[in-house]
Amino acid sequence: MFTPPAPLSDPLVRSVDHTMTAHTMLEPEDRVLVGLSGGPDSTALLLCLHGLAKSKKFSIGAAHLNHGLRGDRADEDARCATDLAAKLGLPIVTERQSVTAYQKAHRKSPEEAAREVRYRFL
Repeated sequence: MFTPPAPLSDPLVRSVDHTMTAHTMLEPEDRVLVGLSGGPDSTALLLCLHGLAKSKKFSIGAAHLNHGLRGDRADEDARCATDLAAKLGLPIVTERQSVTAYQKAHRKSPEEAAREVRYRFL
């Protein structure tokens, strides 16, 4: 059984809470969309925000973009992102786009193309 960190018992969750409060980043009833790559950074962010959402009265969802750059590994990331959102009871939007096609059509570096495709998706 998957158990996310308890709100404010985890030092990272406390740090995220402190930062959000200090900078007035969220108000009650706000909706937050987390870009969930499946990597450790975005997964940690999703878990922290999930732990804080109820007490801070905001809602959360996830979005996962498969850039089509890493073959089977990218497909596995998409499955992991979808599974994690389901375990947390969160809505998730997933999409697959070809960064390579966008890169060629717009004459961009791979990094720039991936960023632009991701921003458009989000």
